[in-house]
Amino acid sequence: MYLACLSLPASLAEPKLELLGPALDGLNTGYYAHRIDEDDETSDWLMRWITEYAPDISDFTMRVNIWSQSQDLGIYAHEEDWTIEQIDESKNWLEESYKGFQPFEIESFYIYGSHHKDDLPKNKILLQIDAATAFGSGEHPTTAGCMEALLELKEKGVQPKNILDMGCGSGILAIAAAKLFPESSITAIDIDEEAVAVTDRHIALNDIAQKQIQTAAGDGFQCAICGENKPYDLIIANILAGPLKDMSKDLLDMLDQNGHVILSGLLNDQADDVISSYSSLTMINHRKIKEWSALLLKRD
Repeated sequence: MYLACLSLPASLAEPKLELLGPALDGLNTGYYAHRIDEDDETSDWLMRWITEYAPDISDFTMRVNIWSQSQDLGIYAHEEDWTIEQIDESKNWLEESYKGFQPFEIESFYIYGSHHKDDLPKNKILLQIDAATAFGSGEHPTTAGCMEALLELKEKGVQPKNILDMGCGSGILAIAAAKLFPESSITAIDIDEEAVAVTDRHIALNDIAQKQIQTAAGDGFQCAICGENKPYDLIIANILAGPLKDMSKDLLDMLDQNGHVILSGLLNDQADDVISSYSSLTMINHRKIKEWSALLLKRD
């Protein structure tokens, strides 16, 4: 295994680093960013992707630059910006990565990894999610915003019966919805087959009945079971601003006449542009967590 390390300027905003991570999806097993000198906020960034095979730096550079351009990140990588480190495979790197993933709370939810050995709180909704940066452990503000929106619906007495999690990643949002709304049926879709496998594993870890959450890998709303299971009275899409805009018509076609929508994966300054693509819906809540937004909307 290898670490493909890309040096980036200190002035780069952290949210843009997070958006850069998926540039190598399908070629890496995880990614993370940190400052070269963690105690110095003027220190340059180091973006690291964990890869199973020796990286092709020319290919990686091209992929990063194409992704950056498609997401309007303003980042341009050069081949000389990369360093490659071979990982000592005598170490359990999955276990090592888990050590940095400490339990945390999002309102009523308590999220922890399988390595956690301490007692679990009895007054929280427990979610066992193993750290996998490429798919989402729940630490990202966009995931937190979606989970808070789910709790808001629960508190308002909304009881969705048919839920779609589009771009399910680790499955954390589908599983959170299953625990909040145990009578619901949930469809969880991701374009990445590995993400769906991670979701299936987390469903089992959290003792969710397989019949409650149906998973599939496919191209978004074109995935066969997506249309078979419509209409949905709750659709969750924690993706990126561009795809959220592009998929708005397909999403609205799948939404029940009184359905709710939770959208995230967008920066605060992208929110108005996304909202304009869903102008037929009523805004219930626009959450801002740091630089990120999560939108809760409803069809009246």
